[in-house]
Amino acid sequence: MMKHLILLVFTLFAQSWRAQEKERLDSLNEVVNGPGADTAKINALLALSHIYSGIDDSKAFVLAQTSLKKSEEISSPKWIAFAYNRLGSAYDVKGMPDSATFYFLKGLKIFE
Repeated sequence: MMKHLILLVFTLFAQSWRAQEKERLDSLNEVVNGPGADTAKINALLALSHIYSGIDDSKAFVLAQTSLKKSEEISSPKWIAFAYNRLGSAYDVKGMPDSATFYFLKGLKIFE
């Protein structure tokens, strides 16, 4: 009986978590695709890249690249550094430590 109760609680928790995650993805996608400040879009792209990391690494990488491009378009060193960090993480997940280190160091140099 206790095993069934634990399984039921776990199942309900997992379903609730998936629903919340979907809401978060939808909300971030609305920011990226809607009107609004470029910095809000960049922040949403970075958050989406983080969420997709380890789930859909190609998508996470493209989102990180897009955030870098938008950051460069508005010439914001802060957002460029965050985008470099996200790209470093994306390369790390892809198993490319040299590229990951390169982008981590580029971001770090801006933050110094």
